[in-house]
Amino acid sequence: MARDFDLTSPKWLEMVFEGKNHEYGAYVMRKDSSDRHIWALVIMILVGAALMFLPGLIKSAMPDKTIEDLGQTQSVVLVDLDQELPEENIIEQPEYVPPPPIVERNNSVYSSGCYRRRSK
Repeated sequence: MARDFDLTSPKWLEMVFEGKNHEYGAYVMRKDSSDRHIWALVIMILVGAALMFLPGLIKSAMPDKTIEDLGQTQSVVLVDLDQELPEENIIEQPEYVPPPPIVERNNSVYSSGCYRRRSK
């Protein structure tokens, strides 16, 4: 019985709206819903196909630009990374010397980077 039950059929629509105002918006919308669904499906398929082929169309419309076309050439030089650098190219980094500790009256020692507790 459930297989014979079609909510989109005109027979079902007439049965639901029997004795009611057919000028009412719900009747008109249900009557035209299959046409709207078909148009929506066709439009979505066309939009999807256009979105699929759009990058290819744009790429084919754009001219190919390569470095040779622009008249520019670049050369690549390979450098041996294991070779020693000359003395003038070596950057010397200064040695880090920590600041001296802070000694308070009660002989508590703090480093300069720590927070001190307030005495009460």
